[in-house]
Amino acid sequence: MASTRVRYSHVHFYQKQARLVTANSPTINDWCSFIPADIRTMSAAQRLGLDNDVLALLKRLIFVMVDSPVFPVSDGHKRAREQCQEEERSVRALLGDRP
Repeated sequence: MASTRVRYSHVHFYQKQARLVTANSPTINDWCSFIPADIRTMSAAQRLGLDNDVLALLKRLIFVMVDSPVFPVSDGHKRAREQCQEEERSVRALLGDRP
């Protein structure tokens, strides 16, 4: 049995929540060790010859490699700053403080 290296040890999903798990692994094989390291270059015939557990996993997952920022860095910084400010306001409101 393989183990996956994900960010959280226990992942729980709500009934209609999309099943999305992220990992900072550079390769699929690094994320799940029983998937062959050369999976991206294997032919369809070679993939069909894999173990049934691997085939079941590949049938249910999509792997996406994000190798550059999805949003411009300036937008990301702006969003992060806005989120921090909103969190600060929420904490202050809970504590009864005024900004």
